[in-house]
Amino acid sequence: NPWEATTIEWSAPSPPPHGNFVSMPQAYRGPYEYSVPGHPTDFLPQFSPGAGEKAKTGQAGKTSH
Repeated sequence: NPWEATTIEWSAPSPPPHGNFVSMPQAYRGPYEYSVPGHPTDFLPQFSPGAGEKAKTGQAGKTSH
């Protein structure tokens, strides 16, 4: 990740496997959140938990409408 982008696609291995992710990725914050309070640097990927953070729940992996 040469640009220190925080988005989740940077958690995929290169080259990516079929489906892009080995397992369902977890998001702990939005894709463009920088300077997370309590973190020592500005860069904290959305797939890395910060202090006391829990994964955000959403519709990822939902297979029906």
